[in-house]
Amino acid sequence: MTTPTVRHCQVCGEPFERRKGERRNNFLARKTCMRRECWLALLRRPKPPVPYPSRPCTVCGEPIPKRGLARSQYERVKTCGRPECAAESRSRTSRATKARIRAELVAPKECEFCGDTFTIRDGERVDLYRRRKTCSDYCACKLSGANRSKATFDSTRRRALRLLREYDGIPLTFADMKEELRVGDDSLRAGLRVLTGLGLVEELAERDEQGRKLYRAVVAEHARVA
Repeated sequence: MTTPTVRHCQVCGEPFERRKGERRNNFLARKTCMRRECWLALLRRPKPPVPYPSRPCTVCGEPIPKRGLARSQYERVKTCGRPECAAESRSRTSRATKARIRAELVAPKECEFCGDTFTIRDGERVDLYRRRKTCSDYCACKLSGANRSKATFDSTRRRALRLLREYDGIPLTFADMKEELRVGDDSLRAGLRVLTGLGLVEELAERDEQGRKLYRAVVAEHARVA
C-alpha cells in the first residue's frame, strides 16, 4: 500500500505534503497543514461528545439527565437531581453507614469466664457493650473474684519468695512468717506444706523458748526460685 504524498488541511482546505523526516504514521494522523492559525483553530474546535448510556435514579428510577456532564462525572451521579430524591439518597447513605458501623461495634463476643457467645442487650449503650467482657452479672462477679484471687496469690507468692531469700538459713516461727506475709493461718499452713514438699522449707527438730515450732528456708541449697 502506497502512502499518499499530498493531503488536505481540515481547517483551510489547502493541500500539504509530507515533511522531510516525518514518519508515515504521523503524516497520516496529521489533520492540518501545521500553520499556526490552522493548528489553533483545530484545538479550539469543539469535540463531539462521546455517547454513553443513561442511568436510572436510585430513588425514583427515572433516567438521570446528562446535563452536559462528562462520562466520569455522570457515572458518579446517583439521583435525577430533584431535591426529594437527593435528600432520600443522602439519608440512605447515612443510615447504611451508621448501620454498618454499629454492626461492627456490636458484633457477638465470647464471655471470658464461661466461654459462651453473647450479644448486645436491648437498650444497652454501644460503649458499655464494647467494655463488657462477660455474658451476665454472675460471670462478671466470678471473673472479678478470679482476678482478685490471682492477684492476691501472685502478691503472696512474691512476698513468700522474698521472705525465703531474706531469711535463708534463719529459723522462723509460724507467727513470724504470718506477720511478715500478712496472710491467714490456713493460707500459711497450705503454703508451708507446698514449700516443704518442694524442699524450700524444712521443719527443725528444736523449738524456741516458748516451745513453738521452728522453720528454716533452704533456698540456697536449691536452684534459684523464679
